[in-house]
Amino acid sequence: MGRELKLRLISGVILAAAVLTATWFGGAAFLLLSVGIGLLVFTNGWP
Repeated sequence: MGRELKLRLISGVILAAAVLTATWFGGAAFLLLSVGIGLLVFTNGWP
């Protein structure tokens, strides 16, 4: 397995855990996660 594939798999697992946790807690946690992902998509990942 290439290095990039390993990084993608790890980041996917971390993102899935964050989404499931935010969904479980709901409310503000899910809202903040949604806004954060929206900003990343909108800005195309700019720092």
